[in-house]
Parts: sequence; structure tokens; C-alpha cells
Amino acid sequence: MSPPTQERNSLPGREQRRFRRFAVNLPCKVKPRSRRKVSAESELGVCAQDISRGGFYFTAPVGWEIGATLECTIQLPVGVLGTQAVAIRCRGKVARIIPLEKGGIGVGATIDSFRFVRLSDKMLQEGAPFAVVP
Repeated sequence: MSPPTQERNSLPGREQRRFRRFAVNLPCKVKPRSRRKVSAESELGVCAQDISRGGFYFTAPVGWEIGATLECTIQLPVGVLGTQAVAIRCRGKVARIIPLEKGGIGVGATIDSFRFVRLSDKMLQEGAPFAVVP
């Protein structure tokens, strides 16, 4: 039996996502990741607008390239996983860049690994690390 062809998997209008996605508006911090370390200076506050188990979408001014590795933390609403403030810390790669008419870019990124983390009361009071770029 031969493997499916690219043509068969690329039918116009056919949904190709492996995971159910959700339209959201969640505060998120994103930063590039090199093999050696993550630079806190390059951290960017954004909103995750679309999320699934396999990836997420956000808009940014500029500065991302397809294939770039990234680390992000997405803050979940209080009460989603109990009464404690929780975030999802992810690692992934930029898979798609979409130039936006209003300026900036839309970034589609994979989620290669993730874990849930609790947010401290101090972080929530200070609004850190989730100051969102307008």
C-alpha cells in the first residue's frame, strides 16, 4: 500500500489540523530560544488568539522567522484548573508567518512540549509577566 500523496492531503478547504483548536484571547509571553539559553530581554507580551494541543497563533510587531524555536507561557483564566492561577509553559517552533494589513505579523507556532505551572500571587498583583502589547 502506498503512502498518501501530498495532493490528497492538500485538498482546498479541507481542515488538516490534528487537534481541535479553540478561539481564545489569553495573555501570553513569548521569547526566542537558542540551544544555549533564553534571553529575558527579548520577551514579548502578546495574546494567544487560537490554541490547540499542537500549536497556537499570536500577532507580533515583527522579528520572527519560520523555523525559529521559542518558549512561551500562556496564562489560563483563574478557575479553569481549580482555584489557583495557572499557566501553560510551552516550547515549540514558528511554523507560519502571515503579514497583516494593519502592520505586524501573525505567527503560527507548534507546541512540541508543555507543562502546567502555578503563578504566584506576586506575579498576578504586578501583572507580570503578562503585560500585553496593544
